[in-house]
Amino acid sequence: MKTAIQIFLKQTQRGTKRLVLQLILLCTAVAFFVVSLNLYSNSMRNLQTMEKAYTSIATMEIYGYVNTAGELVHPGDEPSVGYHWLSVEDYDFSPLLALDSVKNIDLRTRVGAYIPGHTPCYSVIDNGFNLPDEWIQLSANYNVIRFVLDIEEPFVIPLLENKRQEASVPLHILETSNPLLKYPEYFSFIIPSYKQLLDARVLDDIRRLNRSDVTDSIILYPEVEYVLSAQNCGTVWTKDPETGVYIWETDTLPYIQNAFYRGIGLRLSGTNFFGEYETGYYKNGGYWPELVSGDMSAPFALQRYEDAKVDPEWAEYVKCGEYSGNSFAVTLTEDITLLSAWHQGAMYLNEGRMITAEEYASGAKVCMVSAEMADYQDWQVGDTLDMHLYAFDGFYDKTSIIKDNYHSIQNNLTTPYYMQNCGGFFEEDTYEIVGIFGIREFTDFGDTAPEVFYTPWNTIYIPANAAPNAPEGPIQPSLITIELENGSIDAFKAAVEEMGLTEQVLGEYEIKFSYFDQGYSKIAGGLQEMNRNAKILLGLSAALLAVTMILTAFLFSRQHKHSVGILRMLGGSKGQAFTAILACAATVVTAGGVIGTILGGALTQSVGASILGDVETAAVELATGANAALTALSGLGCVVLFLALTAIFTATYISKEPRALLPEDKG
Repeated sequence: MKTAIQIFLKQTQRGTKRLVLQLILLCTAVAFFVVSLNLYSNSMRNLQTMEKAYTSIATMEIYGYVNTAGELVHPGDEPSVGYHWLSVEDYDFSPLLALDSVKNIDLRTRVGAYIPGHTPCYSVIDNGFNLPDEWIQLSANYNVIRFVLDIEEPFVIPLLENKRQEASVPLHILETSNPLLKYPEYFSFIIPSYKQLLDARVLDDIRRLNRSDVTDSIILYPEVEYVLSAQNCGTVWTKDPETGVYIWETDTLPYIQNAFYRGIGLRLSGTNFFGEYETGYYKNGGYWPELVSGDMSAPFALQRYEDAKVDPEWAEYVKCGEYSGNSFAVTLTEDITLLSAWHQGAMYLNEGRMITAEEYASGAKVCMVSAEMADYQDWQVGDTLDMHLYAFDGFYDKTSIIKDNYHSIQNNLTTPYYMQNCGGFFEEDTYEIVGIFGIREFTDFGDTAPEVFYTPWNTIYIPANAAPNAPEGPIQPSLITIELENGSIDAFKAAVEEMGLTEQVLGEYEIKFSYFDQGYSKIAGGLQEMNRNAKILLGLSAALLAVTMILTAFLFSRQHKHSVGILRMLGGSKGQAFTAILACAATVVTAGGVIGTILGGALTQSVGASILGDVETAAVELATGANAALTALSGLGCVVLFLALTAIFTATYISKEPRALLPEDKG
């Protein structure tokens, strides 16, 4: 057998030019096929990568002729305030969900979360006075404080109409509903000009407080314990690193002249804990509030402790104050990456990990917080938060910047307050912090309302399914995202126009959609064109490979036909001859196939990079190089194909008589 193979190898080597030509043909065909197969594979992988890495969304703003309560009216109606952007309580999304281009609608809900032992902060104070970074503005409204005055004579605060009164008085704090806050030993009471709003009940409250018939002033007595529901009760605080207590630093800032920043607000009529919040609607910086009547059923905000401790309403008031003073805004979502701000890169993962699809689906008790909040609250990835969730109203979907001579801060307009009529807690559980996100400044609004990108940094995000009993909230631009199939924005536009959603119709809402695809449309065409070209190239290379293999295998088999005849005449078997031919074929095709495979793999990178040169994307890394496994398998496949064809062509004559295999002039 060994001798037979040697004979056939020598026969193969005699035709040097023919052998070289065969090797060149095999090498070229294999290299061309390997390149085209890798390019096609890369194009498919790139399309799949792009589909996974990019999402397309539509955001919506709702407009209509409305009254001061935001209810739809006709333009000629008396209460009409004009055509405005607004939030709505209800909207039928079923027609949109029925569209083929719509994958999902993420309608997020904002709720309040009472977290015992954690006081939220509004923002870091930045007023141009180079304050330390740790000085912050806390959410300290409605903290209930029990105190006695450090005075020897009664302290009188006049109640004057249309004039705000300020009065400083030293005191001792006996108890607060928020133990994390520490106050100085005096207060500056700020009493707005509410006298014209006082009704009979409030006058009775003042008489009881004063223990006299005096109603034109408030009289505070020494050695009497008082309780106060304080509004606007603090601004600049700093955290004691050893005790974790926030200390009110106002008295260290003598250059702040505005009395608001020195005092405790005293609300003399009604309270948001017992009444309804005002709701309002922003449009181009303008605001008009819903008309609501003050709720006079609430307990008076300043009382003697002996009166308050037997008043069940005051106990409810204290509870509301405790919950509100330690409440955070929570947003329930099906996917945090569908927030417009995150989708456009204004939010990003800073530490930890993202909430997984499985956790969203199962309603896992996990959450994500901002880096600023984690810093202020000393929260880390892995910490758990004991959250008691409740419904709240009275927030707006707009960022408000306050600037004056003393400060420049960004107000948080989503600070929740626990109200008597909020329905109590609908969910009480422990949530683990799995990720901390960062926020970048975003100003590229284009024609889209800034409300679409409104992302309060002190919001906690949890899976919507983690709080299945959450009530439905209002529909606002930052709370709604319509996820579209990539590449279907034009189809969606045509569909909503056909449904008339984007037309101004009297007595109906008009929807303005904004579209964002993260640059998908810029690269999709190039990658799809590459895929089409790769298919054509793969077809051509496969055809060329097949023709080359068939022709080369046929000629290779035929050139050894007379050698088979000689071997058979010398006593060799058909099996020996067949094996010898395949061994020679394997030697030739392996040499040509290996060289072609290596060459094809090397060319793939340069060819792929050249083709993708005009496709720019920073979001994902596109595949341009050869896949090692695919390249090796394609080269091996070419070798096997050549051997199979050689075997087939050899089988057509191997069984003939030896003399029939020799040339006629040699017979």
